[in-house]
Amino acid sequence: MSRFYLSASLKRMADAVLRDLFRRFLITHNYSQTLRAFDTEAADDKIRDLVNISAQRVFILLQFQPSKIVREIQKAITVLDVYALDRIWSGLETCFGCRLDKAQQKHFELFKIHTYRTLICEAVKLKRTDVVTSFFSEQKSFDLTSEDWRVWLALPFTSDPPRTAPFCHYFTRTWVDILLLSISNFLCIIFAAVLTNPDDFPTSDNVSSSSYFIAFF
Repeated sequence: MSRFYLSASLKRMADAVLRDLFRRFLITHNYSQTLRAFDTEAADDKIRDLVNISAQRVFILLQFQPSKIVREIQKAITVLDVYALDRIWSGLETCFGCRLDKAQQKHFELFKIHTYRTLICEAVKLKRTDVVTSFFSEQKSFDLTSEDWRVWLALPFTSDPPRTAPFCHYFTRTWVDILLLSISNFLCIIFAAVLTNPDDFPTSDNVSSSSYFIAFF
């Protein structure tokens, strides 16, 4: 009997710790609406299941930081690391791609395209023709024959890209700042949606099969 009471007591303690960690996370990241819903519906079975998820999933949940992902994207663009950008977007696709609705998928692809184009323009600005040439000859993420990309094939042969549409705005600091802020907001929206549905939490399988564990944690 003493073992039973000890086990039940430990479980209650663990539940309380997890509940407190979860609330602190919501408060720290200013997820006020989710926090109110959590506090209001704490007795609901769905929320109780959310609190009682495995410790491993709680760890993954608490470590996921959209701001850190954005910093990694910014770093990849700054150092012209196309492969790092590949890993980041591949990791996001693996972990959250199947959880996006059609509108979110469209935004996901647009943000992905914009980050690569920004990197290419940064390479042009730094006169790294090798990076530009390598991208157009080796990349496999996009169909360069599509209408969206066809005009970009002229970029290496454009005499003054910063003053030529549609390349010009990619060379401005304002564009880069807006892009990174928009990506951050987008990731926060996705994460907030995942928070409300325990079935959508990234699992250990997602982590082990994706480089996002290294890039974002």
